[in-house]
Amino acid sequence: MDWVDVALVVDMSGSMGMIRDETIRGFNRYIKSLKSETRGNVSITTVLFNGNQVTKSRYSDVKNVPDLDCRSYVPDGTTPLYDAIRSAINTLDVSDGKKKILVILTDGYENSSKETTQSWVQDAIKNRQNSGWVVVYLGAGKDSWGQGMTISVSAQDTIEFNKDDIGVAFATLACSTVNFVNSTDDNEKTSKLPFFHKIDGLTVD
Repeated sequence: MDWVDVALVVDMSGSMGMIRDETIRGFNRYIKSLKSETRGNVSITTVLFNGNQVTKSRYSDVKNVPDLDCRSYVPDGTTPLYDAIRSAINTLDVSDGKKKILVILTDGYENSSKETTQSWVQDAIKNRQNSGWVVVYLGAGKDSWGQGMTISVSAQDTIEFNKDDIGVAFATLACSTVNFVNSTDDNEKTSKLPFFHKIDGLTVD
């Protein structure tokens, strides 16, 4: 079974403070699901970002990913989303995984990137999708589908959720990631399905 690399770009700006605990729990449950339910080899990169810092951590085996807590996830500052996405892409570009998933989770709009433009992100994501990457966008609030499409993420690979439901968003992501990792490598039908095509019998629009 192919090695899968997952990069999680997680908003840590000040507005995430009101759902800090829910985000921590959702992230930890997501990682727990990958540790216990995936059959293949999974590497994890986390990029926690705000205007004060972009913290990137790399784990060659998902089993070595530590829990997030109130010391490692500290919401503050602005939202340099594009810089954070670029950091994750740079890591996945040089990884050994044959399958790559880039997850972007945010509750707001880009507002403070210093090195990266929307055009760069849009083109970079489109190019990687053409190379077989899966790129998904999880947005809290209105118009997440529109925001995803501005950086080349299709509506079918986007989940829009209320902030109170971030745990559900992480659970949906977990089910889809496990299904993807455990899918048969040569199953052409499965490989062409949208990432969020089916969650425990529920079709995600």
